[in-house]
Amino acid sequence: MIGYQEGKELTEDRVRKEHGLEPRARMATSTIRPGARPNYISNYGDWIASNATLSTAPDQIAIAPGYLAARMDENGRRYFHYRMDVPILNFYSFLSAATQ
Repeated sequence: MIGYQEGKELTEDRVRKEHGLEPRARMATSTIRPGARPNYISNYGDWIASNATLSTAPDQIAIAPGYLAARMDENGRRYFHYRMDVPILNFYSFLSAATQ
């Protein structure tokens, strides 16, 4: 993984002191947003607002997270607008396929 990995921190106070580090905090601070905490899919996930408009070829249907809020045909393309009324996990797919 790229970036800081909290799980790789030294955890024992004695070892941290040997390396000139402060004792590790034992509880999360109140500045951590609840939606940014680890979840059942990843320690790096987040809950997000979902609002997406997808464009496809005229013979396809597009699917995204949420509820289909609008659908229109314009300039030889199909458009699908999906939105969700509650935050979703930042783990999703966008799909489209022919309507055969």
